[in-house]
Amino acid sequence: MPTVEKKCGRCGEIKPATEFHKRARSIDGLQAFCKNCLNVARRRRRSEKPEQEKATYQAWQESNKEKITSQRAAYRQANKDKLNEYNREWRKRNKDRVPGYYMKHTYGITREQYAVMLDQQGGVCAICKQECRVHARLSVDHCHRTNVVRGLLCQSCNTALGHLEDDPSRLLAAIAYLTKHAEENDE
Repeated sequence: MPTVEKKCGRCGEIKPATEFHKRARSIDGLQAFCKNCLNVARRRRRSEKPEQEKATYQAWQESNKEKITSQRAAYRQANKDKLNEYNREWRKRNKDRVPGYYMKHTYGITREQYAVMLDQQGGVCAICKQECRVHARLSVDHCHRTNVVRGLLCQSCNTALGHLEDDPSRLLAAIAYLTKHAEENDE
């Protein structure tokens, strides 16, 4: 017969079984101490030996990567709608922060660093020297091989470099092609 109530071995209070974590090795299938007492002990241990606790947790994470990944994936799958709604609401509440998170995650630069780069370029595209016409902001140009940020470009120049696959020889060939045909048209 399952345990309905249990006396905590630490605080001595009789509590419902739901106030105890499960433990397969114990006779009644529950921990000896209630959840509250375990939490108090954990908090005390963390505050007394924070570096040791951090190292223990990191070691556990390292040896349980697959378990953690599968648990997170299962949670995301089971709570897809809830997480999507939460993310939608967060983006609505934090419209001003979203571009900053994207920039930091994708290019490794902050909005402040972007502003400094924009100021250094005089607020114009690093290639064509035009102000941004299509979008409200210039695109962050980066080397796709090394992910190093090179500068800020308008959408047209950024797209052109992308189509040429950041290959200087292709760009020089395109310049030669345009120059040749420009000379032919001038004659």
